[in-house]
Amino acid sequence: MKGLKEINKEGYISTGKQKTIKKQLVLVTMIMILIPIITITTLSYYIDSSNILENAEMSNNNISESIALQVDIYMDSLSQMIRLMAAAQDFTQMEDHEINLLFNSYTFQNRAFKSFRYIATNGDVVVDNARRATTNVSNEEWFTAAMGGQLFITPSIGDKQSSDVGFIVAVPLRTSNGNRAGVMAALIGFDQINDLVKDVQIGETGYAYVIDNEGYVVGHRIASVYTYGRYNVFQGDSADVIKAASGEVNFLEGINNEGRNVLISAASVGDLGWRVIVEQDKSEILEITKATLIRNIIVALFFIVISALMIYIFAKFFTKPITSLVSSANRIKSGDLRERIKVDSNNEVGQLQMAFNEMASSIADIINQIIGTTYEVSGSISDLMDNAEMTSRAATEISKTIEHVAMGTTEQMDSVEKSTGAVVKMVDGVKRVTESAATVVVSAENASLMARGGVESIDEIKNTMVQITAVAQNTFNLVSELDKHIKEIDRAGQLITQISDQTNLLALNAAIEAARAGEHGRGFTVVAEEVRKLAEQSRNASKEIINLIGKIQIETGKAVVAMEEGIQSVEVGNQVINKTASSFTSILEETDSVTSLMKELSTIIGQVSTEVIEVEGAINDVAGVSQSTAAGAEEVLASVQEQDASIQHMTNSTVSLGEKIKSLEKLTTKFILKDGDNFKKHTEPIETISEEVKEEPAMLVEAEEINQSQEFSEIEVENSKYEEATSAEYLEIDETKEVEIVLEELEDKAIGLEEIEEVVATDEATQEIEQSEIEDSDIYEVNIEEVDIEGAKRIEEEIELSDVDEETEIQDDTDEDQEKDS
Repeated sequence: MKGLKEINKEGYISTGKQKTIKKQLVLVTMIMILIPIITITTLSYYIDSSNILENAEMSNNNISESIALQVDIYMDSLSQMIRLMAAAQDFTQMEDHEINLLFNSYTFQNRAFKSFRYIATNGDVVVDNARRATTNVSNEEWFTAAMGGQLFITPSIGDKQSSDVGFIVAVPLRTSNGNRAGVMAALIGFDQINDLVKDVQIGETGYAYVIDNEGYVVGHRIASVYTYGRYNVFQGDSADVIKAASGEVNFLEGINNEGRNVLISAASVGDLGWRVIVEQDKSEILEITKATLIRNIIVALFFIVISALMIYIFAKFFTKPITSLVSSANRIKSGDLRERIKVDSNNEVGQLQMAFNEMASSIADIINQIIGTTYEVSGSISDLMDNAEMTSRAATEISKTIEHVAMGTTEQMDSVEKSTGAVVKMVDGVKRVTESAATVVVSAENASLMARGGVESIDEIKNTMVQITAVAQNTFNLVSELDKHIKEIDRAGQLITQISDQTNLLALNAAIEAARAGEHGRGFTVVAEEVRKLAEQSRNASKEIINLIGKIQIETGKAVVAMEEGIQSVEVGNQVINKTASSFTSILEETDSVTSLMKELSTIIGQVSTEVIEVEGAINDVAGVSQSTAAGAEEVLASVQEQDASIQHMTNSTVSLGEKIKSLEKLTTKFILKDGDNFKKHTEPIETISEEVKEEPAMLVEAEEINQSQEFSEIEVENSKYEEATSAEYLEIDETKEVEIVLEELEDKAIGLEEIEEVVATDEATQEIEQSEIEDSDIYEVNIEEVDIEGAKRIEEEIELSDVDEETEIQDDTDEDQEKDS
């Protein structure tokens, strides 16, 4: 399949279609030439189009402004003419038929005038030479404006009676004395405006037309359809034409009402609000640029063809040395190292040719060196395999010895763990007893404090009850006195009531006497009335006071009864509090006694707890010694296993090295040197070594652990990948370097085995010392009831001394192991 990358038989990456440097050079150069040519042609066409459109815009704007100016002049001349007609005659002094004859003469002399009307000041039509049926125009806008003294021009209108289409010019009329005489209105047709725009031809498709301020066409080259048909552009389908007609813009590109893409120019006609619009097809304007575009394309194609021929010739000339270089490289790739390239250039290509010749010579030298190196490595592999077998056997014996030591240490650890468990349980029990005793002491102290506080509270309650009794008695006395005073207030209220009644009677008598006095006693009557009212108010107030006093007496009586009951209750409470005080005193004495006893018990339990903790520390020290011994044995065993795995790895590496040397020999046989030498003479020693390596003892395979097997599988995968890369990309130099690395690793492994033998000897001596010390530690299994503090201290001192010596030995072993691992 085309486009799919694959490696062909010659080692090249192929995509199905060969891409030469010559083709690529031609392609890149052509692209570099095409880009500026296409860019220049496009820009030229764009600039020419823009310039032509700008020129067309200016031209159409000038035409629209010119037509607008002509229409404005025409409208101004009509206005002046009608003003003169209106000022030349005093229509109030003329008969109707005379005015009619005058209007007919005006229409006959100028075909633009369709008809005239003379309207009185009240809006009645006096004379109309068109004989319209309308008799009053007072509601027309043009009549109102003319009566205001202004000349008014209407938009396009259609006369239904005469079928005339035009516009009305209305002017005010005055008498010879200057008084208002009415309005003269002239209906003017659009013939003259149609003639102005009819002959305007802009190119082949351009034309102009005039619209009024309401959008009606008042001048067009097709007058019968647009002018007299009263076509309104505001009712058309083109939004662009509406923008130009409304005065929003004076120029734009858009779609007209006929659906064509046009350039639209517009200009205003004076102050009337009318607009002149010019339209021209955009395609007609751009037609001019097509010829320029075709000419530019022809010139560009000519230069492209010439450039392509020159580029092809130059590319062929410059790629010829490279083609020759490729041919020589293919011959060297096939194994002929005798190939040399003729240096025929003095530039970078010539330098490449010289470097290629030097590279071929270097490859030939490397092949010769590989021949000697593979022969030397073959002999070294045989010696290396013998040493590896001896080292593996020694490592196996060391591993068995360390396993026996580790088993003894494990049994010793079990005994220590049992003793430690018993002591730990005993310590936990003592701790719980200590904590419980402390809690009981605290509770007893709190009970004493609470009892003492209760006694104090009872005393305070007794004092408070005495005070309450005194206060209740005082309150009772005060309430009794208050009851007496209320009774006196009641008597005073009744007296006030009697006085009010007497005052009311006296006021009544005074009023009677004042009435008898007649006119002189009128003032006393008023006073007597006021006195009577005051007496009445006093009597009402005294009644309310008496009622309130009655209620207060009732509540006071209830309060007296309640106070008597309260005094009796307080006396009963005093008796109860006295009994409670005596009970709290007894409780306080008992809690103080319990607190003192619990403090003594807590002190004894604390001493026992201290002694038990000391025994636990001694047992933990013994356990630490055992754990250190076991850890040291495990580290030594792990080191031996790692060394065994390294030896196996070294063995496998040796096997792999032999196979790689064979593959290296096969690769070098295809190279042809100047003397025709190759590697066939070294084939037999390498094959013999490989067979010997494959017949290794089975015990090396059995010593492999799971991690070692995984490591070897990874190594085999890496070796297979390495061999594939070697066969594909000529890695002869890397093969030689790997051989040297493997030899260095084998030397390091041999040194490591010697160090392991020394470490194992030291560990065996240390293990014997630790075993004797752990057997002596059995005396520390004691019972909580037979704790001997002095004996425990003596044992602890012995353990500390032994720990110091043992930690020193273990530290020395650990340092040696770290040096070995590094």
